Amino acid sequence: MPEADALCPCQSGKAFAACCARFADAPHLSGSVPVARAHASLRRHLLDLCRSAADLPELWFACLDEFTDPEREALGTVERLQQPFLDHFIWDWFRKYSEARPIARIARTLETTDLRQATRLDQWSLSPWQPWEILGARGGTWEVRRLGTDHVSTIQRTFPSTSVRKGDGAVFRLLPHLGHEFAGLSVMRFAGARGLAGLEHSWDEICRTAGIRPSTKLRPDVHNELWHSVHMSLLHLHPDLHGLEPAVSSTEPTPLLAQELEQVVADLAHQTPLQAATHEMGRHRLRRWLDRRMQSGEDVSALRQALGI
Repeated sequence: MPEADALCPCQSGKAFAACCARFADAPHLSGSVPVARAHASLRRHLLDLCRSAADLPELWFACLDEFTDPEREALGTVERLQQPFLDHFIWDWFRKYSEARPIARIARTLETTDLRQATRLDQWSLSPWQPWEILGARGGTWEVRRLGTDHVSTIQRTFPSTSVRKGDGAVFRLLPHLGHEFAGLSVMRFAGARGLAGLEHSWDEICRTAGIRPSTKLRPDVHNELWHSVHMSLLHLHPDLHGLEPAVSSTEPTPLLAQELEQVVADLAHQTPLQAATHEMGRHRLRRWLDRRMQSGEDVSALRQALGI
């Protein structure tokens, strides 16, 4: 059991005495809960979470608006895309602040009725999609290595329909529950050595664009401006979305417009418009910047079209 002044194991950032000490006799802190029982409990809680997310239709349709027409059609018709998209919606989608994500909203509504579940959702909400190499898979137990690191974990499969093999690449969240670690709501599989190599290359490119190391584990409270864009990039690696037309204009920008897109702007936190358009906070700054220019009489329609704002 942690010391009273030690950080709480639920990763809330609070001292153990001020957080989960009242649950000190709970089985999940001792790790004594059998895997089968923890697995059944996890699936029940995930199902409840999905049902609660279904009560947020306005956010759901706003999230869909960020995809192109071909992508929305694929999301609606390809069954194996629907679980990763639901996973992305619950954990990653927000307009401005990470606290507005569906999982965080649902946790807030539970605080007065089920504090333990609210605390559990708060802990889960910190789990990013991460790229993994499958080192071994026997039954429902996987041995995995986090790409970009030497960190190896032994985890449990969440859903029986999820199938991976040794040597595959995969993208999923790691959810701690009752003393065990499970793959999250969805698992995106990249089969074989070629799939693993492609995933590793794509992850390096995503990290280079975001300005982070491949070993970085994202946190929504630390990487607020990167969380949404990095997870959108990971979702677009799914084989059924990869290669579909991106939501950009097909018209080539004029030389003058291209120069303006590459020019550093103080109002955009000293980023270029193209850099700002890659993350949620940057797009918020872009909208305000373009609105001010439009109010002063400038024609910014070409800029809006080029940036997708």
